[in-house]
Amino acid sequence: MATVNLNAPFVSQPANDNNSRKTMIYTTDTGKWLPVEINENYGEALGFADYAGPIPEEHQAPNYLRFKMRRIYASDASGRVKQSFPIGIPDHPLYLEGGTVIVPRKGKTEGLALFVTGSVGERKTFPNAGDTGQRSGDDT
Repeated sequence: MATVNLNAPFVSQPANDNNSRKTMIYTTDTGKWLPVEINENYGEALGFADYAGPIPEEHQAPNYLRFKMRRIYASDASGRVKQSFPIGIPDHPLYLEGGTVIVPRKGKTEGLALFVTGSVGERKTFPNAGDTGQRSGDDT
């Protein structure tokens, strides 16, 4: 079982850097990568890679595609605190094996341990087709 400490970067850096978002790379199940905006501290620990520069056309998600990243779900021992986390690579230990995620708590130096309770794979969906106005031959 894996343990990922998301609290460590928050304790070791200035408070104004703790929630900075950054373009990072998400690797799909097929090996294609896509740029996503994510909290930098979480991204590095959860398998996202750094990226800077222009995004090549072949790595941009098509406008018609709706995409949801793979995620893990975690809960504290009491079941009152629940959170989900996106996972950047298909073979990340938390996604494959489960384990513990230590998250920061406001005003505290020690983090809160959340235990992985489940996961869900990535999803790609297409929006519903609209009416084209053309007759299709059926009268329904």
